[in-house]
Amino acid sequence: MQSPAKPQVWSGFVILGYLCYSLTGSREPRNAEYFAMPKMKTKSGAAKRFKKTANGYKRKCAFKSHILTKMTTKRKRQLRGTQAMAPADVASVDRMLRVR
Repeated sequence: MQSPAKPQVWSGFVILGYLCYSLTGSREPRNAEYFAMPKMKTKSGAAKRFKKTANGYKRKCAFKSHILTKMTTKRKRQLRGTQAMAPADVASVDRMLRVR
């Protein structure tokens, strides 16, 4: 006949199955969420650059940050506003923003 499994002791807590009890006198059990892995964080740089829309993502145009004196007014005007994200880039942006 086998003996019952020994409870695991981890830094002041006894883990019995999915419940965890404190060894310091607290009688309130803690659930498994206390020991769960942390949530995945979104890439903050991607969150600032891309906005989710109904049909995908929108982004700003490139070449509008500095050294604009040599660029013509027409070119700067055409680079205003936002554009839709290319379909080839949607999967990588989804991964950075933790959508899927």
